[in-house]
Amino acid sequence: MKKFIFNLLLLTVLPLLSTAQSRKCGTMERMHKEHEQNPHIKLQRAQIEAYTQQHAHLYNTAKTSVVHTIPVVVHIVLPNPTIVTDAQVASQITVLNQDFRKMNADTNLIPGAFKGLAADSEIEFCLANTDPNGNPTTGITRTVTTVSSFGTDDSVKYSSMGGIDAWNTSNYMNIWVCNPSGGLLGYAQFPGGAAATDGVVILYTAFGTMGTAAAPYNGVRTATHEVGHYLNLYHIWGDEPACDNDDLVADTPLQAADNAGCPTFPLLDACQTASPGVMFMNYMDYVNDACMQMFSTGQKARMKTALTGPRVSLTTSAVCTPTSIKPELNLLSNIQVYPNPTQGILHIQSADILKNITLNVFDYTGKKYVSQNYMNTSEIHISLSDYAKGIYLVQLIADNKIFTHKVVLE
Repeated sequence: MKKFIFNLLLLTVLPLLSTAQSRKCGTMERMHKEHEQNPHIKLQRAQIEAYTQQHAHLYNTAKTSVVHTIPVVVHIVLPNPTIVTDAQVASQITVLNQDFRKMNADTNLIPGAFKGLAADSEIEFCLANTDPNGNPTTGITRTVTTVSSFGTDDSVKYSSMGGIDAWNTSNYMNIWVCNPSGGLLGYAQFPGGAAATDGVVILYTAFGTMGTAAAPYNGVRTATHEVGHYLNLYHIWGDEPACDNDDLVADTPLQAADNAGCPTFPLLDACQTASPGVMFMNYMDYVNDACMQMFSTGQKARMKTALTGPRVSLTTSAVCTPTSIKPELNLLSNIQVYPNPTQGILHIQSADILKNITLNVFDYTGKKYVSQNYMNTSEIHISLSDYAKGIYLVQLIADNKIFTHKVVLE
């Protein structure tokens, strides 16, 4: 009886601690409801999958030399949102960057049979420093709510329902940190859904490496898992208890069901009856945080394809522009920069004649590569062919106004 009461208290206070076998993601449940309610979104998902199958092979390599950066805003929605500190948020962003760049310290735990498939996804994350109105921000919002827990109905994503409205989902990856109901650690929206609800939801005790984060999910891999969904990855076992369906990734072995806890390698099942068995250490399985260590090369290809297709707007968002190169000026409008991505030649066109223009090109650390002045022109053509492939920021300053645009050099 005492043990039952103790467990009940844990479920009430820290739902994450009920058992090591309790990882639960609500992404697929949410997706099925969304498709039932809106067949158009189901059609869009089919079109996105067709695009993915056609283009993923372009990124199915160990290294493409193009690193995509995703701007993030974190919305903390709790009765006392201050319990999730800025430092806790920063620890989550740090681990996301480590996991998606294959810089996590535990890559040495990946079994040799799968080590060659572990991929640097060439995806990074930054907290936004510009809000949708152009004002400075920490990339963190805090909302006091009277709602004790939120379901997968996306109510946390609406101010009118006790949550907070999304920031422009074309420019920001929105993460809501709250208390989801039903024992969920989190859920995400796949590419192709409604803009107003686009983003990721994470349990506040499974977010970050400190503060409210609680074992066994304080290794912050819940966010890694859910962002994987946000970037078009399915669960590695294909969400069915058999070997008929998979995750649409060729280099992840077929798997009969999800795994929990910390399995011992090799782990065999009905689909994999001989070593090396299933890839239980994959971020898209259900094992404990400490036993997740990798995305595969095929999964990387799907995520990179999402960032060149349905989520491409994130890669050209300038809301993470380093503050050192973002002076407090009015915005310069009616500017086009193309092609983007570019293989070297870049065209910049203004709808108006600009009398005195300064053109700067920076990398994402703020290092300046180009600084040129132009007089009385509406068109500028420059070559970036001599620079390394990656993400650059093109800045125009004219008449005390500024324009900044992210460009991908392939």
